[in-house]
Amino acid sequence: MRSKIIKNTFLMAFLVTVLPTNLYAFHTITEILNNNKLIICKDYDQVKTDQKVEVYTRKFSNNRRGTELEKTEEFILPKAGQQITLHHNELHSTSKFFPTTHTEILGTATVVNTKIAGEARVVKQVSKNKRETVERKTEIITEQDEAKILKNCFVAVLDKEIKLKDVTSISF
Repeated sequence: MRSKIIKNTFLMAFLVTVLPTNLYAFHTITEILNNNKLIICKDYDQVKTDQKVEVYTRKFSNNRRGTELEKTEEFILPKAGQQITLHHNELHSTSKFFPTTHTEILGTATVVNTKIAGEARVVKQVSKNKRETVERKTEIITEQDEAKILKNCFVAVLDKEIKLKDVTSISF
């Protein structure tokens, strides 16, 4: 029992030190539309202005205001016509102490500036009664939804057909 706890603690410490801190920020697919357009959105701790993204973290200060936001990183998003790479990353525990990872490039996608208003997307709808199941409903994207999506996200189209369930991260 004690060896399992030590092994799991060591594994978690290894993952925290190896994995990047902005793992989900503009690096995973947020939503897939019915026509295989990919929507990739910002994370909660980011501010997007045009193509520039600034990443902030909370900093505890000594003054009475409590916490402050501190800018830690900034990067540029790909423009329309540029390609992004779709990856499959997986962690394997083949040895007793050191896990191994394998990364595979599944394909590419091209960033586009297209109108997505009027396209269908699948939305999960929760009923008022919590005991009922979650239903999936097809919804049409309105122009207000399109404005929100384009403010916080960018849209990409697959270059060739791949299994989107296997994609775990993207890079640009």
